[in-house]
Amino acid sequence: MTDRIDLTQFEGKTEGKWEIIDTPNGGIDVGVRHGNAGHSPIITFTQRLANMVRNSSRDVADLNVIAAAPELIDELKRVYKREDELVEILSILEDRHGIDMSQFHASE
Repeated sequence: MTDRIDLTQFEGKTEGKWEIIDTPNGGIDVGVRHGNAGHSPIITFTQRLANMVRNSSRDVADLNVIAAAPELIDELKRVYKREDELVEILSILEDRHGIDMSQFHASE
């Protein structure tokens, strides 16, 4: 099986939907909104840095990746779980029915 990303390193991250939030002072936060009551910042960019980020398509894309991280982690967990289920099914076919499944095993 291929090497997997160790998802335990992300345990304890800030819960909630991460968003890119323009702050009143011209900065940018990646944070979790709390309705109309504000937000909890995870990463804060000052106005000066935010202006530089806004002018770089690569920096904006990087910011989008950061904001999407929790959703990407959740999706990867789902994919890993499904892969484990499929590997178990292949193992059952091999063990119980003598079917050679070696062609389906992940290569190193």
